[in-house]
Amino acid sequence: MTDRLDEVLGRARASALAEVRPPGADQVRRTVRRRRGVAAVAGVTAAVVLLAGGIALARGPQEPPPATPAPSDSEFFPPEPTIDPTTQARYDRASDALGDRRLEPNSDSTAGVVSGSFGSGTARLAPGEYRLYVFCFGEGSLDIRVTHAGKKLAAGTVPCAEEGGSLQLAVHQESDQGPDLELSGDERADGKAAFSYKFVNERDIKASAGAETKANAEAAAAALGVTGKVTTEDDKTVDKAVGEAGDYAVRMVCAGPGRLSFIVRSGATLRDGTVATNGRTESAQTVACSDSRPVTVDVALGGKSGISITAEADDAARNRAGWSYSIDRK
Repeated sequence: MTDRLDEVLGRARASALAEVRPPGADQVRRTVRRRRGVAAVAGVTAAVVLLAGGIALARGPQEPPPATPAPSDSEFFPPEPTIDPTTQARYDRASDALGDRRLEPNSDSTAGVVSGSFGSGTARLAPGEYRLYVFCFGEGSLDIRVTHAGKKLAAGTVPCAEEGGSLQLAVHQESDQGPDLELSGDERADGKAAFSYKFVNERDIKASAGAETKANAEAAAAALGVTGKVTTEDDKTVDKAVGEAGDYAVRMVCAGPGRLSFIVRSGATLRDGTVATNGRTESAQTVACSDSRPVTVDVALGGKSGISITAEADDAARNRAGWSYSIDRK
């Protein structure tokens, strides 16, 4: 290497060293911030590039501005407002009041905190007959209105209570659109009481026998001197297969309010030992349950046959009256 080249290289090294500053604390902090963002970028650098026919000094890129940090989750999803522990406990009880939805596959339900102004929600119901259950926990009261296409289907008020207030409304849904449900709480319920509601298809509702129908079924059985007791929370059919052909007396009696319609049929005995309910109708009559006298129907049966009795309750007798029966060979 010639003396001239040594001189040129010496000046280049001196110039490069003058441009390079050791990284101080501030620059280290900037680098850390950038690494937390997208990537770390080296500070000011100098490079010597050998070019054909000569030598040139090339500076690296100047330090870019710090990268913008990625938005945090809270910027995308603002925190949900919190409610006080008392209202939260009421909300939990309102949610529990809805029960297990797996047992009611054709239902629509929700829960929330009462708002003073009308809040509207649309249920997703297929056409059919539904029962609307509304629950309210806390203080005050809650108004409910069910509409479809501007027509009021049902409406009512449920009082709120710490142990829970409730209301049931019958809703006939003609279309697969809606219905719309509007809820409005009074001043005491606003923002403090919790509610829940559910629409349940009538065919999914399993009624349970109340104390009154159980007591009247006992009274009816005592009047006949038998042990068979039948309650009226829903319409029921009982049957008895007989082993021999002959004449049989069917006796029925009901006790309590309202009326029962008794339908007596004869039919073939099935392989499982029950009696077919699509046989010949032997008698159909409606009786007042306040009249405790038994009704008797005579039926002639062939072999391998039996008798079924169906009782249908009117609204006054539903889950209040009770009945009993006997089937004996004459």
